[in-house]
Amino acid sequence: MEVDRLVVALRRSLDEEERVALAASQSDYGSTPMGERWRWECTNCDTPIPITAVTVLDEFMQCPECESVGVALRSVEEYPPDSAHPLSHFVISGTEEQRPVDALHIVRHDPARVLRQVAAHRKLIDDFAAHEHVIADEYYGCAALRLSDEGHHVPSGLRCTCGRDEDVLRRLTLIAEIYGLQGTANGQVTEGA
Repeated sequence: MEVDRLVVALRRSLDEEERVALAASQSDYGSTPMGERWRWECTNCDTPIPITAVTVLDEFMQCPECESVGVALRSVEEYPPDSAHPLSHFVISGTEEQRPVDALHIVRHDPARVLRQVAAHRKLIDDFAAHEHVIADEYYGCAALRLSDEGHHVPSGLRCTCGRDEDVLRRLTLIAEIYGLQGTANGQVTEGA
């Protein structure tokens, strides 16, 4: 069934997104199960560098304190290493002349956000997949279901006639597009371009 294949492919993609976000949230000092939040800081004086609608138009990021263009991407979370005080995780230890628009995009897609999106998409997938086929009474209902000998509705192997599968597939396809998944004519799911 197309819906089932798409649900499996989506869950596989979400599992991979989660694995990558959790791995990006690990450092030598520890990890953050909710995902790290990232920010840019000056490599010269450790001042956090805000990225606003005005600064995103600048050619390069620049420290508001010392005017250095050297920046590092670090975690907001600090870890207690064996040193005198907690340190944040260096994601990118140093770069110069970083374009603010690129920096903003990177920070907006930190592991914490990815994990929130994965959790939300899992809830949507579960919600859509839980939609029931229409059953009017014991004699009339969707062809995708049949009555078992015990009197329970079970899958019949026939094509859905109540519109449930079409509706669920349409909604799941919207989520699949985010992860580059596409359905094919024979019900297979492939990675898109």
